[in-house]
Amino acid sequence: MSFNGSGSFVRLYSWVNDAAANIKIRADRFDNELNGMATGLSTCITKDGQTTVTANLPMAGFRHTGTGAGATRTDYARLDQSQDGKLAWVDGGGTADAITASYAIPITTLVDGQLCYVRATAANATTTPTFSPSALTARTIVKNGGAALVAGDIAGDGHELILRYDLTNTRWELMNPKAVIVPFTAASSSGPASMEFAEDTDNGTNKITLKAPSAVTANVDIALPDSAGTIALTSNKLSAFAATSSAELAGIISDETGTGSLVFGTSPTLAGAVCAAGTTTVPAYSMTSGTNLTTAAAGAQEFDGTAFYGTTDTNGGRGFYDLSQYFRLTGAGSNISTIANFFGASSNISLVANAYYEIDIECWFVKTTSSTIVWTFTNSAAPTGMNMTYEFSPITGLVTTAADTNLFGQQYNITSAAPTVTTGSLTTGVLHMAKFKIWLQNGSGTSLKIQATSTSGTITPAFGSRWFCRRLPSASTGTFAA
Repeated sequence: MSFNGSGSFVRLYSWVNDAAANIKIRADRFDNELNGMATGLSTCITKDGQTTVTANLPMAGFRHTGTGAGATRTDYARLDQSQDGKLAWVDGGGTADAITASYAIPITTLVDGQLCYVRATAANATTTPTFSPSALTARTIVKNGGAALVAGDIAGDGHELILRYDLTNTRWELMNPKAVIVPFTAASSSGPASMEFAEDTDNGTNKITLKAPSAVTANVDIALPDSAGTIALTSNKLSAFAATSSAELAGIISDETGTGSLVFGTSPTLAGAVCAAGTTTVPAYSMTSGTNLTTAAAGAQEFDGTAFYGTTDTNGGRGFYDLSQYFRLTGAGSNISTIANFFGASSNISLVANAYYEIDIECWFVKTTSSTIVWTFTNSAAPTGMNMTYEFSPITGLVTTAADTNLFGQQYNITSAAPTVTTGSLTTGVLHMAKFKIWLQNGSGTSLKIQATSTSGTITPAFGSRWFCRRLPSASTGTFAA
């Protein structure tokens, strides 16, 4: 029987009880007793290491004391080994861009997230240095989630590197690349506050120093330019920018207009300019209306108050930007019986007086009866001129205000403020389409409504109905020779 499962040894017999019961000492009973003792002794852990433990050993809050230092990956780590931090740290070997580490307890395999610590011997000179712990396969060192290192991210001899292994991408992530430290001098009686930047090309011999003025009467925000130069402040306003050449310098003298904009002089040259984000009241960038160039210039951007123009070359390459108004139904519209806006009450096309427009309209709809539809294009004032083509499908007939009764019709020189087009009888419950293309020379009108009237039943505007409106230049052509 030996141990009872709770650590207590249990004998099979009591010799006193046997004597009282007149039981003689027999060989079989004596063997059984000694066999139990042998089993119990074999269950104990021997101090010379002969025993192999076969189950977990609950320590009940006690500890192993005086243990030896762990020497293999399957040994206990002694507390002083953890405190000394040398289980996964070593002074590095190899070269500046092929770093090796021979750990006292060799790493036999790499697992995801494994941390290794090593002291570098030199700064990396390439963007793809590697690391090999315990003679395992060398893997590339990266930073910031996979970005390539730059020369000097490993600062040099003595840089204590923290490397975490990324098993999926088979690479080492450098957790602590060299930090960029900008020297700062606080203001004192000897001078104003300053920050100092070292340039790269001469190993830091030359410096760029940013100095504060000796006295500042209000908060000042300075946006640094992308190109080389200096910014001078006069009365807390940007007064001059020194460019990299005399050609750039010409015209880059600027001042603050009072509205926050900068006004440049003649022919400024800007490289890499980036506009600040716009707000709900201030655009990121805007152009003031002016007069277009008499001779088109390649690369020129122009705005004459009617259209924006760009020029790709001086051989007829000037053209206008196609800026469109646009509206579409994202679901079924409201049913129409009496005259109403097909696209809804707020879908009017905004117009500018005496401007030219090209308008494309597609109306998809279902009719509840086979009656006709009257389409009305209501301007807030009569246009100077208006042409229209139209197409209906499917229909059984077509009636227009002009003599043309073909499927494709035109109306010329319409000067009515509300010209109309009438369809013939429509099929009930079928999805219909009406297309209109309008060329409009506006008068004094400010908006155009696209309206419909059902002579019987209702019209249900369908998803996908839409209109585009493009403003055209006032000139007779959109492309101009030099």
